[in-house]
Amino acid sequence: MTDTTEDRDIAWARGRTDELGDLLRTSGQIGDEVPVGPEASGTERLVAFLGRRS
Repeated sequence: MTDTTEDRDIAWARGRTDELGDLLRTSGQIGDEVPVGPEASGTERLVAFLGRRS
């Protein structure tokens, strides 16, 4: 993945999705978390958390 997101924006997005908990997943708005390796960037980790693949 070549696109990057600022750390503060990643933290904000992750905080918001954590606040809403399973509601986002059960409603189908985001998928199940996708595993990533330890070398994954913050952007890749956020995308994976949202159930998407880069």
